[in-house]
Amino acid sequence: MQDFDHKHQLNPTTTEEEDKDERCEVCQERILGEAYSCTGCHWWWHRPCAKLPRQIDHPFHRQHPLLLLRRAPYSSGKYSCAACGENRTNYAYHCPICDFFLDVKCASLEPQNGETQMQIQPISTQPHPHPLIPCSKGSGIHNFSCSYCDLPLEGMFLVCLHCHHSVHQSCSQFPQEISHPINQHRHPFTLQSVVQIASFCHLCGKLITKRFSFQCRKCDDLNLDFRCASLKPTKISHDLELQIQNFSHPHPFTAFENPMNFPFSCRLCELPIKDTIFTCFQCKLIVHISCALLPREIKRHPFHPQHPIKLHDDNTQSCSCEFSCRLCRSYQGRHNRDFHYECLDCKFTVHSRCALSMPLAVKFKTHHHPLAFLDLKKSNARHHCNACRQECQSGFFQCVNCQFALHLRCIPNLPPTVKDKYHRHPLNLATSPIKDYPDEGDDAEFFCDSCEKRRNLRDPSYYCGECHYVAHVHCVTSEVLRFLQDKGQDEVNLGSESDTALVEEAKQEITELEKEVDKLQTRLVELRMEEQSLLSQLKLVTTRLDALKKSN
Repeated sequence: MQDFDHKHQLNPTTTEEEDKDERCEVCQERILGEAYSCTGCHWWWHRPCAKLPRQIDHPFHRQHPLLLLRRAPYSSGKYSCAACGENRTNYAYHCPICDFFLDVKCASLEPQNGETQMQIQPISTQPHPHPLIPCSKGSGIHNFSCSYCDLPLEGMFLVCLHCHHSVHQSCSQFPQEISHPINQHRHPFTLQSVVQIASFCHLCGKLITKRFSFQCRKCDDLNLDFRCASLKPTKISHDLELQIQNFSHPHPFTAFENPMNFPFSCRLCELPIKDTIFTCFQCKLIVHISCALLPREIKRHPFHPQHPIKLHDDNTQSCSCEFSCRLCRSYQGRHNRDFHYECLDCKFTVHSRCALSMPLAVKFKTHHHPLAFLDLKKSNARHHCNACRQECQSGFFQCVNCQFALHLRCIPNLPPTVKDKYHRHPLNLATSPIKDYPDEGDDAEFFCDSCEKRRNLRDPSYYCGECHYVAHVHCVTSEVLRFLQDKGQDEVNLGSESDTALVEEAKQEITELEKEVDKLQTRLVELRMEEQSLLSQLKLVTTRLDALKKSN
């Protein structure tokens, strides 16, 4: 195919998720799936972007047609999109009479029913002051996120050409001025455009990535991102409040409910928070109730049984604010405020989430220390297998005491037979190459039948000869780990009897703590129900009292 603005022939191609981060020359978005490429220039195009019309009539600018330009007709080459307000330098649709610009992505938006001045009246008492245009994504290749909450926009959403934003209908109905209890702040917060280049939310401490936030007009640099501003304070039981006060954290926690069901993750364990959210305003910390009640001390952790490890955070004077977690090897700098457990005598430090995750510990004859199985998806450290020297990108075994690591596929004594949930027959371990067809060369592409991603012919795999079904070793991770747990004291064992006793003792301690937290959560629900019953009785008594006063 010959592109309208490229001198070379474009070749059809397909990119996959694990390929490099190729971006379209027209819209600058990442390319996944079918595309065009120029091998000489190393340029890429989405197939729809390579076939864009030179001129369009768009409902956002009915007065004149828009012409496709490779760059803005200014010396800087920059322009501001009339829909999203972003400054761009790539392709755009332009009206030379009105100097109106739409980037290629926003030009793909389709107003519903062709209406551009349809006013969606918000439910709140403070409606948006400008016309909101109902739109949908016209092309499947472009992704849009809400200018308020930063979540993906699907189906119908609303666009304001005056404010240059696109929002969910539910977000547009949120009040544009609110009060918030953060630090007992007395001034209202107003939804405004973010002026500073780097603004941080004063509740969660994260960088505000969207162009709008709630700000205090009277206090400089006091911002709340939209999601944190939507949280509503809630009451907790007196017993639970006493439990939290006894926690080693030096500042009080405030409880919030999440009426808009925005996704929040716990700063400590990084798991989603589905119930009450607890926050520390001073530390900009958001946690589960169970994580807010972390044990102050773990007496015999399986990877450091010789001394207790104690809970610390950046506000603990004796803690090391900069450290590398001994389990996940992630580095924490001074700007982070993660809780962690630490033994000051041995300089042994682990994240709280790593300390309580209790990974499987296995002792192999190939290494003198126990190895922990780690499935690290958010680690900023890089690990390399000591057997094959390749990078460990999925679950792998690592020594806590040194840098020794092994891929799951590189451990000795893999189970000879496993089951895969996607196949009905048992799979047998194959250490020799398994090709799809006998006449294929070693440089051909081979794929795993379980995850449908590429597999390396030289790596061990699991194979069903009857169906010619081949799976990666890491695609049957649960089966391999179960085998290692059940394996006796032959070539793979779970450590000495003393090590096993320590592990079991630590597991029992954590189980008891989890049961205590469950009891507290159950009691919290009961107290809330009692509170609602008492409030109903109080309302009934108040109504009767008012009636008696009127009759007298």
